[in-house]
Amino acid sequence: MLPPPPRTPGGYRDYPDHTVTRLAFIRDAQRAGLTLAEIRSILALRDDGHAPCAHVTVLIDEHLADIDRRMAELTATRDVGVHVNVPSHVRMNVLSS
Repeated sequence: MLPPPPRTPGGYRDYPDHTVTRLAFIRDAQRAGLTLAEIRSILALRDDGHAPCAHVTVLIDEHLADIDRRMAELTATRDVGVHVNVPSHVRMNVLSS
C-alpha cells in the first residue's frame, strides 16, 4: 500500500513526508472496519487521481449494514441465553399461566 521509497546513497529507505499521512489513513480505515483489500482499492482510486468519496461511502454503508446484522444476531442469541438461564420452576410457572 506504500509505493517503494527512494533510497539514499547509503541504501536507507527515504520515505517522503506524505507517507505519514498515508499510514494514518490506513490505520484509521482499519479501525473503521475496512479490510486491507478495501483500503487498497481506495488508495488505488486516489493514486489514479480520482476522488474515492462515492466508493468509500458504499464500503462504509456495507460495513454498517453488516454491523447491524451482527448486532441483531447477537441480540437474538442473548435473548435465548436469558431464556435458558431462567430457573426451570420459574419457566414452568410462566408457561402454565
